[in-house]
Amino acid sequence: MTDEECLWGAVLRQALLDAVGLAPDRNSSGKSANVATQAEARRWIRHGGADFEAVCLAAGFEPAKVQQAAERAMTTGAAPASIARKPTVRTVDADQQEREGAITALWREGLNSVQIAARLDGLGLSTKKGGRWRSNTVREALNRLGMCSRLPPAARQGWQGVSAS
Repeated sequence: MTDEECLWGAVLRQALLDAVGLAPDRNSSGKSANVATQAEARRWIRHGGADFEAVCLAAGFEPAKVQQAAERAMTTGAAPASIARKPTVRTVDADQQEREGAITALWREGLNSVQIAARLDGLGLSTKKGGRWRSNTVREALNRLGMCSRLPPAARQGWQGVSAS
């Protein structure tokens, strides 16, 4: 699950808690969710407008499934245990795999993003959109691959034994 899906999932959870009346009171009066907040959350979920659908899809949920779970929760007064996520279809893109493999190999050699971009252009590998490589495009790919925040192996060798003082 991506960070964005987690964020939008939290928005949905809060709306569900508000709609069911299980959200902590925002003004510390000891009551459950504010009646106006509860009515607003119920209206938002039941209406299922474009913004509700956008939040559900961004969180990785089918809007209709969220509405069904919310209706059950509002009837029983208990938060739903879980809501089925929308199915994801993933396809294998051979070109993408080739690009990512080249980026990974060059990163492991110790090249930085500027050097990797130049090397990819030199190899004739174009970006997904068919353009030339830029350092920020390489950094985005490295980040997606989970390598952006780490030094490449070749660069790490020189840092071993160095302590922060």
